Parts: sequence; C-alpha cells; structure tokens
Amino acid sequence: MRDNVQLQIDRTIFYLYRNFIDPVFPIEPSIVIRKIPYCRYISYDRLAYVSHTTYQDVIAACNSLDGCTQYDIKKDRYLIAINDSDKYSASKARIRWTSAHELGHVLIGHFIELLDTDKNPSDIKDMEEEADYFAASLLAPLPAIRFLRAKRPADIRDWFGLSQTAAEYRWTDYQRTKIDEHMANYFKIFCPRSNIKDNQRMNTRRIDIVADAGFIG
Repeated sequence: MRDNVQLQIDRTIFYLYRNFIDPVFPIEPSIVIRKIPYCRYISYDRLAYVSHTTYQDVIAACNSLDGCTQYDIKKDRYLIAINDSDKYSASKARIRWTSAHELGHVLIGHFIELLDTDKNPSDIKDMEEEADYFAASLLAPLPAIRFLRAKRPADIRDWFGLSQTAAEYRWTDYQRTKIDEHMANYFKIFCPRSNIKDNQRMNTRRIDIVADAGFIG
C-alpha cells in the first residue's frame, strides 16, 4: 500500500465519522454510501429487477459473487452493487466488508486512476490492499479498539461485526500500530446500556460512541 494513500485514507475515515456516520457499532456501510451524494447503493436482487434480468446475470455482469462498483464517467457518479441475497447466504460481516471495500475504491479515487491505461498488475494489487485498509479502518477504527480495551481478536469480531479472519488481521494492526494521541481523543465512549468501568471489559456487542466535533477542521 502506498504511504501517501494510507494518510489520505486515515483522514477520509475521520471525515466520514464526523459528517456521515451515526456513531454506533457495528457500522453499516450501506447507510454511509446512501449519504454520499454521488454514490448509490443497490442490492443484486434489486439490480436484477430494475434491469429486467436475472440474479445470475448480475453476478456475471459484475464478475463477482460479492459486489462491484460501476462508474458513470459522464455523470461522475458511482453505483455500488452488493450481493446480500438470500440465495447467496453471505454473512452480515462479509456483506459489511464488501460494502466498505467498494466504498474505499470510490473515495480513494481508484476509478479515476484506472482511466490511466498504463496501470500494471502491481498497481491493481495496491488498490485492492488500500480498499481493504479502508474497509478495516471504517468498520473497526484503531482508536475505538483502544478505548474499548480489546483483549483479543474475538472482541473486535463481536463488537465491530467483522469476520474472525478480518478481526485477527485487525488485531495484528492494533498491536503493531502506534495510535496518535490526538486521533485517539476523537473517540469518546458512551455506552448507557451498561455499567462499564475503565478497567472492565466490554460486555455488549453494540456500542455507542460520540465524536469530538472539534477534532477535524
């Protein structure tokens, strides 16, 4: 992943939390997508219906069982299509991850980059890694993990709605990343449905947080 892009992603995540995200975990990326003026979210089933085609045809057109994004160059708009069909039976964690991953491609600017025909396979690999980093940062921000005092990957899995594999990767990121104190202060814990003390482990899966509105100018 390119260093300058990682910084861009970090800044974008905090912008989203301030402007578009209701601070309740687990985050629902589909709601975030619908709040962005130039993005539209649609399910595979709905896309099949409005296109007068079949569910299988949509999978073939998207070339993905999970999801895809279509960029309309003339209108500068994005259609993010996600497979949340009962026919697929994907877990909610997988659907959230795919939605966040596709949003990452949009907000990082990958579709604009792809207009450059000189892109090579290593560039595409970087883009996929960057979209994954965006998804992980959106769904489970490291400052929030710190404030919630996660003790193991299972905590991240349960609180943030990740798959076990994604939670383990995020746990590794959490252990090896120095969290900037200024960024950490962005998150303030607010959990009215529990009697959590500072040194107690979280015992609820759905967590409310409030953001310090003065953090991002």
